[in-house]
Amino acid sequence: MQINSVFKPLLNLGAQRPIKAEDLPPLPRADRAEEIAEKLQDAWDESSQKGSFGLSSFFILMLAYFLFALLIRSYFYLLDALWVAFGFEYMLAGIPALISTACSLAQPLIASLVISHVKDMATATEPVSTEDILYGVGLVFFAFLLQLTGGVCEQFAIPPFFSRCSH
Repeated sequence: MQINSVFKPLLNLGAQRPIKAEDLPPLPRADRAEEIAEKLQDAWDESSQKGSFGLSSFFILMLAYFLFALLIRSYFYLLDALWVAFGFEYMLAGIPALISTACSLAQPLIASLVISHVKDMATATEPVSTEDILYGVGLVFFAFLLQLTGGVCEQFAIPPFFSRCSH
């Protein structure tokens, strides 16, 4: 995995002695402040020269309009420029991160349902029905799918932020 190729040597070195700035790998050109500032400035210039907001930032602008209706117009240009410069990349990373977080939040709820169902089955005076067994198996299978989906989405959510570090 790319993250291990960057951080494992640093962790090993950090275990031996304090890490210094010289020990860190150089930043990729695309992640340097000059490159990012230039990209943002180009997007700002393009956004502010259009005189209108791009379709790419329609939803952000609607939210910004709703929340910040009293702010001056240049703040909308900043939001548009940030979206044009960086939005798509972080949106692609954000979708699996959102799914992973939702799966993590749902797991305790499913575990609570499983525990409650097992407790109900253990204290039942009637024989356990096939539906009760299938419901319990379904809950456990759903919990497994949540764990699997969350883990897979987590793998897709993290690497975009670190993928350029190993180049």
